[in-house]
Amino acid sequence: MPITRRSLLAGAPFAAGIIATGLPRFAVAQAAPVTLRYLASRGSISPHELADALGYFKDVGVKLENVGYSSGGPESLFALASGSVDLGSAATAAVI
Repeated sequence: MPITRRSLLAGAPFAAGIIATGLPRFAVAQAAPVTLRYLASRGSISPHELADALGYFKDVGVKLENVGYSSGGPESLFALASGSVDLGSAATAAVI
């Protein structure tokens, strides 16, 4: 089957879509590093702290910054709501 102008133009959107799906990968590789602030809990480790310790954030440009310690979930939620931190956690009772 010969390639005609019509078949080439019909396949152009498909080719453009294939090329466009690869572009975000290049954008991620050049993204600026992100710093996430959080309040740590004394005597325990959060999932994001564990992930950082295991090196999951190293290659993706994410840095964690401990800005202090919380004495419980409500304090962590207040800090999250006020914008003092970017990550927060609390037990279900503190959320309700």
